[in-house]
Amino acid sequence: MPTHDLVPSDIDLDAAEPPDPVSIADGEVLEALSSSTARRIVSVLRGNPNVTSAVAERADVSIQVATYHLEQLEAAGLVAVVGTACSEKGRRMDVYALTTDSLVFELAEKEG
Repeated sequence: MPTHDLVPSDIDLDAAEPPDPVSIADGEVLEALSSSTARRIVSVLRGNPNVTSAVAERADVSIQVATYHLEQLEAAGLVAVVGTACSEKGRRMDVYALTTDSLVFELAEKEG
């Protein structure tokens, strides 16, 4: 079985509480999503938690590029590690998933 199809069996995504919307008011989310590659990675993860190598393959980027964008998206609160999987060689790999399925735009109040 390819490593990109490994998702931990102890994670029941259907039983999880619906995620809260993520606000883009602080700019960190906007910065993380400013790259078309990052947006492609978000699209790949939509409803499909997976390991970095599978995300990279499906987004058509290198593992290093996928790792960078996953870290940026995680820092912005858009993705999280939801479990681990083991490769065929027994290496533990993080499984990433989106933390939300919606973004909320908030307009900042104008000063002055």
